[in-house]
Amino acid sequence: MVQDEVPLGRRRHCRSADARHRRNTARRERRFRRRDLRDAVAADEHCPDMDPVKLLRFYANQATAFRLRQKDKCLGDLSDGSAKPSACHWFESDYGQDPGLISEMPLLRSRLHSAVSEVLQDSSLHQDLLRWMDLPREKQSAETATLRALASAVSGAAGKLASSWSKLLQAPATPSSTCSIKTDLLRALLLATKGPGEVEDTLICDEIARGCRIGIEQPITATGLWPKDHGPKHTGYGLSISAASSWRNYSSCDPFTQEVVATLQSEVLKGHMRVCSSPPPGSVLTKLACVVKPSGAIRLIDDLRRSGVNERVRCDETISLSGLSAAAYILSEMRRRIPRGEKLIWIESDISSAFRHIPVHVEDQKYLVNFVDGKYYQHLRLPFGLRCSPLFWCRLFAAVHRVTKRLLSDDVDCGTGMIYVDDVGWVTSLPRALEVMVSILLVEESLGLNIAYEKLHITYRPHNLGYVWNLEDLTVTLPDDKRTKIMSDLSEVLASYSTSTVSSLLLDRLTGRLTWATQIAPMYGSELSPFYALQASARKHHLHRLRVGPAVAHSARVFLDLLQQPCMASTTASQLLGWVSPDTSGAVVVADASLTGLGGVVFALDGTSSGCTPASVEWFQVTYADSPLVQCLVPGDLLTSSDIGPLELLASVVGVVRALDRGYSMVTVLSDNVATVACINRRRAESPRMNETMRRLRLLWPSLGYSVISEHIEGKVNHLADFLSRSSSAERDQVLAAFGQEFDVQDLLRRLVIALS
Repeated sequence: MVQDEVPLGRRRHCRSADARHRRNTARRERRFRRRDLRDAVAADEHCPDMDPVKLLRFYANQATAFRLRQKDKCLGDLSDGSAKPSACHWFESDYGQDPGLISEMPLLRSRLHSAVSEVLQDSSLHQDLLRWMDLPREKQSAETATLRALASAVSGAAGKLASSWSKLLQAPATPSSTCSIKTDLLRALLLATKGPGEVEDTLICDEIARGCRIGIEQPITATGLWPKDHGPKHTGYGLSISAASSWRNYSSCDPFTQEVVATLQSEVLKGHMRVCSSPPPGSVLTKLACVVKPSGAIRLIDDLRRSGVNERVRCDETISLSGLSAAAYILSEMRRRIPRGEKLIWIESDISSAFRHIPVHVEDQKYLVNFVDGKYYQHLRLPFGLRCSPLFWCRLFAAVHRVTKRLLSDDVDCGTGMIYVDDVGWVTSLPRALEVMVSILLVEESLGLNIAYEKLHITYRPHNLGYVWNLEDLTVTLPDDKRTKIMSDLSEVLASYSTSTVSSLLLDRLTGRLTWATQIAPMYGSELSPFYALQASARKHHLHRLRVGPAVAHSARVFLDLLQQPCMASTTASQLLGWVSPDTSGAVVVADASLTGLGGVVFALDGTSSGCTPASVEWFQVTYADSPLVQCLVPGDLLTSSDIGPLELLASVVGVVRALDRGYSMVTVLSDNVATVACINRRRAESPRMNETMRRLRLLWPSLGYSVISEHIEGKVNHLADFLSRSSSAERDQVLAAFGQEFDVQDLLRRLVIALS
């Protein structure tokens, strides 16, 4: 029998000793890896100033070390949605749990496999599912007969699975008295599948069983598995204890009076709400807003911010949402792990009415009351709009997700998954797709979750966070319908420029959509700044109508031109992550500028520093006196030290464009100029001239799918590029006689000039 453990409470350290050991081992390995690279770098730092071969080796080591740090940093910021980044287990099989120490695990897996076999042993259903998964994603939801048969088979097998797990773990498999969640069984599974000494969030089971306290009468207990909460964004609203005779919900409800009442009555019949003839003692009334879904149905939203409830909710933690980069990571890793030639497939599943699974404690229900058509409706389950609803739900769903990942971690082909609130995205190999999908459904159903079978998909073209992936080449695309909506909003903003005003609602909607869309186009993120500035001004001065200025109009035109090209609406997993596999691939640019010229080298990383031979290097040099094109790119009457930043960036961009022309999608720039490094990494700068150079790069290479990152190096080791920027032709012939090839930079500079003409 699984024994429960001491509640988490407010532990400062929630990690187990085993988890800390794994973390420290990984850190030690990374430290040794970086130290080996530093040793090679240190050996080269003391080489003669102009030994190009040794300098090349130094640059290769420096770029490789930087990329490894960038990869570690990126992984340290990613979450699969089940916990904060530092507590996520992306691939449970990587954690090397000893099966002998988790005695129930083989038996739990055996019972799950038996349940899967029971579902798929129906040859008719099995054939229907094989035919269903071969359909395009948009046609799968229409196969209602197949989905109903699957739901029926899963429901029957899940009941038996829950009973068998219950007997094995000696834990009740009955639903909680307040909802459908089998809290006792979930707690037992969490404890039976976790590693030795690893801490689990069993408190969520206790809170659901008694009804969740929403954080007003007493704070919500921290688990240590989620990021720290920084309090409500909006404060200053008083509690709404208004007289019902003067009460009005939002005007969005007025055209749908019958639908609003019908929705509330439906919630009452489901046991999610109850009707009261008079307001409960101490109740807080909350206004309702109505949102029409694309399907035509309505969604009711409780405005618990203006009723003053949300700002009184006290919780120490908040949720950690997975992002597009998380999907890119699991796809890239699965491509690397599965046998060559085997296809990846994505499983999409969804939970219906997620928040409504979780009950509210009876003493806190008074804070969640609506008034419609002369009746009081009191929430018995978590409503949409309550500040702590996402936290409670994500804690529950994350617990179920962790159990699922552990049970399926015995075979790498089973893959791994991520969650986004109530959505599951699971990547697996094609031969295991049906088995893994049924396993996920069985675990969820056996624990009392209500699955939305109409949203179930197995596809090569999954929808993830609003984007569409292509699993064959690991590219992600902005869907045409969303691209069209953004273009329509941009056109409206441009049409109003200098002639009329735009509404703050349009500005908020467009800014949000552009922020979302630039996930696949980070090079264009700097163009959002004017939108953010105008949005901040509107909020500060409580403006409902705004006049569009030239900065916003310019950025709107940039985005519109970008989105009008279909090829600009997609990118790759590598670009989203900022690295490629292996870590030692791509191109390196080392550049410098002086007050007399520009210079730099471009070379490929091909696995080891020894592979970076002088013959594989290209270099360039420009003397300002011989190239008037530089004056067009960095305007100025007389070059001074204040021009070094723009000149250094121009030198780096010349190298970047050359690397992109050669077909590299990952470019690492090494520069001794801090402003240049910051501008490349942030895609913008305080200097207008540097921003213009970045804009020329984007226009010259109007495509996505490439990544440019920069690392700062000390000036004392940037000998080669510095030499190129200052040397005469005779000096270059003497030092670089057998070192690489010079490429003509004049045509490239001409292309940069024309880009903005």
